[in-house]
Amino acid sequence: MMLYMDTRGNMTVSKTISLAIAATLLAACQASTSQAALGDVAAAPFETAARPAPISSVPATEKGAAISSQVPPEVEIYATKEAGAGQKCMVGAETDEDGMNEKPVVYLSDVKAGFVWHVSLSIPADTYQGRATHCVASTNALFVLVQSDTQPQQSLSQTLLQVVKLDRKSGAVLSSRGIEVPNIFAAHTSWVEKGDGNFVLDGNSLIVMGRYELLSDRDNSSKKDASHFSVNISQNLSP
Repeated sequence: MMLYMDTRGNMTVSKTISLAIAATLLAACQASTSQAALGDVAAAPFETAARPAPISSVPATEKGAAISSQVPPEVEIYATKEAGAGQKCMVGAETDEDGMNEKPVVYLSDVKAGFVWHVSLSIPADTYQGRATHCVASTNALFVLVQSDTQPQQSLSQTLLQVVKLDRKSGAVLSSRGIEVPNIFAAHTSWVEKGDGNFVLDGNSLIVMGRYELLSDRDNSSKKDASHFSVNISQNLSP
């Protein structure tokens, strides 16, 4: 920087040099601003880049299409019944890794598309395990028989019977009803043996044919054979 004395004896900065210094500072400031702008442009692609969609966002229909048409090894199928329209109803039970604590399951399969849906059914609160053993189909619904045990020890357990009505399109539970042996008021156990003839859809009625045994006969080691029973109920499962 160059200084000179004015006529009054004051020290003054050369105007020419001052202008040059100002121009230099302005250029430096513009260059700094330009570099900062370039830095913003370079960062933008990382901020706006699309993230992969989480697996949970895949529509349920697409996830269902990827499910194998094979029944899992922990599921035992008790019965398979033709349901019409190229479909079959498959009923059984799913167990834990020790093969215990059965839970009833229902599969609707299609000859062309594989499994349409499958559901696990709840069992009564006072039972410890249950299995779906029979199935019949109407145009809009499936009717499933569930047999549940009250205790793990067979000699002490009672088997309770229940019919569950499922929506044919979705597998949703529409209604359910317990099956009681007619005119038997003493403590007893009841069951339905395998075979399509023991769970039949006849017009607007369901026919359940099974057997029962009084607990008193079992406790007394009676040699008396189990008795037979038959129950007719309406398709809407009303009492």
